Amino acid sequence: MLYVISRYTYRSTFIVREIDELAARGWTIEVVSLRRPLLAPGTDRAHLPYAIAYDPFLAPRVLLALMTALASRSGVLAGYLRLMVTAFGRDPKLLARNLGVIPKACFYAAVARRLGCRHIHAHWATVSTSAAMLISRLSALPFSFTGHAWDIFCDTRLLKEKSDAARFVLTCTGYNRRYLIDIAGVDGEKVHVVYHGLRIPARTVPAAATSPSFAAPAGAAETSPVPRPLAILTVGRWSEKKGFLDLIAALALVRDAGVPFELQIIAGDGSPAYARRVREAIAACRLDDRVRISDWLPSAEVEAAMRASDLFVLPCVTPANGALDGIPNVLIEALSVGLPVVATRLSGIPELIRHGETGLLVNERDPRALAATIVWCAAHRGEAARLADEGRRLVERTFDIARTIDALERHFEAAIAATAPVGDTSGVSSRAAATRGWRAPRHAQR
Repeated sequence: MLYVISRYTYRSTFIVREIDELAARGWTIEVVSLRRPLLAPGTDRAHLPYAIAYDPFLAPRVLLALMTALASRSGVLAGYLRLMVTAFGRDPKLLARNLGVIPKACFYAAVARRLGCRHIHAHWATVSTSAAMLISRLSALPFSFTGHAWDIFCDTRLLKEKSDAARFVLTCTGYNRRYLIDIAGVDGEKVHVVYHGLRIPARTVPAAATSPSFAAPAGAAETSPVPRPLAILTVGRWSEKKGFLDLIAALALVRDAGVPFELQIIAGDGSPAYARRVREAIAACRLDDRVRISDWLPSAEVEAAMRASDLFVLPCVTPANGALDGIPNVLIEALSVGLPVVATRLSGIPELIRHGETGLLVNERDPRALAATIVWCAAHRGEAARLADEGRRLVERTFDIARTIDALERHFEAAIAATAPVGDTSGVSSRAAATRGWRAPRHAQR
């Protein structure tokens, strides 16, 4: 299996979890990182259970592969060139990025043939899928891709063409699937939802017996005494779409309502300019003594912060560039440890946070409604905890990585079986022979 990613990074935890789980099930995977991979601190690439291939654009063997393809597959390269110029001819930056993958696609097509690969899969519907499509055409191997969020919302150019060329298309929310079909014109028979999965951590508190009914708060007037400050947590990149400015505005109202709280923001990467705006808003609202900002933390430390908190709040918004989130993975992680969640009615979020059932939702860019909901949670901690418990049960049913990878394997195996020559049984191996798919021989790390 050849996995193509614009950049392999440990911070894309949902992709790393997926590849790790496939490798643990016996799939041999070659990860192609078009840009230099970013591994977790202390991680040695040679010790990973899969290979990560990265070759500079001007590496001699990449250039040699390009020259070989120009001599033998010039028609394929010319067709790809025409497609990209037609789509991005008036956008020099995007055109350059999509044309820049040609040498590497030539090289990795040769690698895929040498390894005996049977399928190619790309994450993100942009440049990495362009590369996967070209690798597919050069190697005559089928490919598929997963579209997530900004990569399908910000620019629909070539989405239909890539989907038509792909054996199947995956996405991580039902909202995304409807968008791909209705807006991008993708064939609905080809698009399938596979949620991001995670390993469900052990419970730390007994499960609640029942789930309450919830009456949406009419305002921030309810200020019943609370035993201690409400420990609020939010996690995300420094990005407008995370809604941190709305959260700060809401918490100023919560303070004015007399509800004690503490907020921890765990954020990293993203926009330094947006980070400055958030810090300035904290100072302007005189919340410095109630807000603590932490840089990006390892997953285990984020989980520990969630277990130590009373409420997780992520008021996502539609940013100016339209780069919506799908279902932010931190919402799944929060519910998986039994942490109550408040979020916004946006994109695929209501598929996880079902208002009054698995968490609480407010409309985007409505700090007053957000403040009222936080105040309600402070005054009704037991009921909020029961919502979180129902949320954890939903995560167990739908987002357990064992279930999501089962679904992913079925798509891969069907694609591999459909392209296997008649009488070829090499596409199956152990575990009931018909349910696993092909595993390529491992080769030395490059």
